[in-house]
Amino acid sequence: MPGYETADWDKLKVDMKRRWGKVSPERRYRLSSITELFTKTQKEGGIRNMTQYRKFIGEYEAIITYLKRYQYIQGDINHNQEILASLSTSVQESIYKELIKERAMLQALGWRLHHTKIGYFEIIH
Repeated sequence: MPGYETADWDKLKVDMKRRWGKVSPERRYRLSSITELFTKTQKEGGIRNMTQYRKFIGEYEAIITYLKRYQYIQGDINHNQEILASLSTSVQESIYKELIKERAMLQALGWRLHHTKIGYFEIIH
């Protein structure tokens, strides 16, 4: 490339763009995109129905897939607590009741902290 041979950065940059397109791909998501999704969902009152849940999970999976593909994150990511917190209070209570009924959740310390297969949760009354 002529810009490389003459050590002219401006010319090299133009040559590189011409040859490969943009110098670097635009980032679609950042690591903070996950937190932003949870925060936005909670501010909107949480997930109240299956349609909202499907939309939320679709966005969440798109972010995770992108971040893994471009190696911003590696390995298994567990956001079960954050996902549960993104549900509306009434949906959370229904889930807790079902988990207790199915003996998948153990009650402890004055009914405040619960342990499930997906982690520790604090119930706020």
